[in-house]
Amino acid sequence: MPSEPKDPERELQILEATAADLKNFLLSDSVYWQLAEPRGVRDRFPEGTLGSTLFRLDVLRKQSGLLSGPQQQRLDTVHQKIDEALRRWAVQVEQKAAREIASRLRTWENFLDEAHDSPSRHNGEYASQVGGRLVIDYLRSAAGSAYTSSHEQGIKTLDKRLGGIATRGDFVWSASLQSLFPEDQFPYLYIRLR
Repeated sequence: MPSEPKDPERELQILEATAADLKNFLLSDSVYWQLAEPRGVRDRFPEGTLGSTLFRLDVLRKQSGLLSGPQQQRLDTVHQKIDEALRRWAVQVEQKAAREIASRLRTWENFLDEAHDSPSRHNGEYASQVGGRLVIDYLRSAAGSAYTSSHEQGIKTLDKRLGGIATRGDFVWSASLQSLFPEDQFPYLYIRLR
């Protein structure tokens, strides 16, 4: 699940690996896939998903001022490749997005279940777990007609449960990302567990 993006070069490498295999992924039955890593990469790449791809692409595009000229050119190229694949395989994108929403809702529900009895004990892992909740918002529009009332109800139910064990807090990730995720749109990034 996506966590706070910290290194633009690594995020760009992950997107490049994603773009190279996106068609195969979209035409497969998988919701998650292991990304191929270029030589010399020290830390293993996370599993790829449609939602994490949309998330990474959006964050890097919004932070393009942090990129060098060559990195910006690479981002433009990878963005074009990803957009082309998403347009060409639109039906598969919708189906994949709907399946990923369901999967991420189950994972988020499991975390909230674990945190219910002693919420404050889970503050340390909240910042990484909430990445999955954020990706659900990226997937909503990608799911198109495959986005159902069941998905919507699941999100509302779990957001309400989160509200029952949380209070308003500081932005959970680094301040450099705060302007990308305003509190009125992403309130679950501005809480702490009680």
